[in-house]
This record gives sequence, C-alpha cells and structure tokens, in this order.
Amino acid sequence: MSRARLLLAGLLLCSLTNAADAASILISRAEPGSTPITDLSPFTRVGNFTETFENLLGVTMTDLHLTFFYATGQPDTDGDGIFDNSKTTFERSGSSLQFLTVNFQGGPGVPPGGFFTIQTTGFDPDLVFTITPTVPEPGSLVLSASGLAGAALLGLSRRRARA
Repeated sequence: MSRARLLLAGLLLCSLTNAADAASILISRAEPGSTPITDLSPFTRVGNFTETFENLLGVTMTDLHLTFFYATGQPDTDGDGIFDNSKTTFERSGSSLQFLTVNFQGGPGVPPGGFFTIQTTGFDPDLVFTITPTVPEPGSLVLSASGLAGAALLGLSRRRARA
C-alpha cells in the first residue's frame, strides 16, 4: 500500500511540475519605473519577458491585445483584476503554427498614469509578440451617454404623466 502512495505522490509531483512549465501570460499592477505607452501603436517584444509599462495615453486603457504565432495549444492567462477576462482566438496558418490573439478586457483597466506589468513564461525564446493597447472609442462613449440620457428623460416623462 505504501508503494502505491509513493507512486501516486510521484505522479502528482510530476503533473505539478509540468503545469508549472506551461506557457502563461500574466498582467498585473506595478510600481513606477517603466516603459511609457504614449499612443495606440502596436509594439513588439521577443521571447519570455517581464516588463512594466506606464499608461501615458491620457485615458483609461480598457483592452490589451497580444498577437503571436504559437504551436502548442492555449497558454494560461490572468488579468489579475486589471482586466476581468481574457479571450483567446486561434487562426490556423500552415500545418503546425497557429496565429493566436489574446484579448484582455473588462474590469477597471489601466487609468491614466497607471502602471502594469506583462509577464510571459514558457514560450519559445524567439517568439515575437505584438502588443496593442486600446481605449474606448469616443463614438461608443457618446452613444452610451445619449442612451442613458434618453432613458432618464423617458422615466421623467412617465413620472410626470402619472402625476
């Protein structure tokens, strides 16, 4: 019986070690001392990296898109409370490589002057990431505001009609 337990413990340890080696992308809050993001132009990084960025766009950064070729399935992702969720989309390119986009979105985002770190682990050292910051479109903000104003006016007119 003790041999079975040792074997089970060994298998569990091996599976945990393999899980630790899985590719992952983590975005987290950071302290000052960073690379500035001053416009919405995409930028690239190669291989596994940990880098801190500062949002100097003047508005809250609400989405972050990472695009790269990746051959072995879906990496683990975590927006660490900055972004509520991430969505991974695949597009085949050739027989083995796939074009992969990871979109971090939702949540409070990165406020103007805020800092965040991107950390990638478990990827090929020659892998090239294209990173694109995004902010809400001004048109969608106006549309949302006008919808809320319209709903408020409708409620006000109904309230007056009842009185």
